Amino acid sequence: MTTHEPPAPPTPVVIGVGGCRDVAEDEVLALVHRVRALAGAVVPCALATVEGKEGEPGLRAAARALGVPLRAYGAAELAAVPGVAASATARAAFGTSSVAEAAALLGAAAPYGAVGAARLLVPKTRSAAHPARATAAVAAAATGEHRVRTD
Repeated sequence: MTTHEPPAPPTPVVIGVGGCRDVAEDEVLALVHRVRALAGAVVPCALATVEGKEGEPGLRAAARALGVPLRAYGAAELAAVPGVAASATARAAFGTSSVAEAAALLGAAAPYGAVGAARLLVPKTRSAAHPARATAAVAAAATGEHRVRTD
């Protein structure tokens, strides 16, 4: 006789997104679905980006379509996140070398107050569009509780 354990609940995550000006909602959503698939059984609790991008129609529409908030972090906060992929383009545009990975990690760590309380599940990934106009990364809380702030 075999016993079946119920499947584990999906892990709550924050998806960090970066994008060019006027990036389309469709491109952002396609990328978000792709990184979610790469992450496995996850449920997004928020999209996160750099201050100044929270007003982008494509990012706002993608967050609405997913039913999650769009959070924005300052360039200084993002620049302080260790161990993220560096981008000269992001540094020139926003004053931080990482948007997607750093924003995902900050969002996932927010309930714990320390970036070390989050882990990157999917590194910065470019959209499939040519040329790519969006990037995304996925992070989850590194604690066993898997709490991710949803406000």
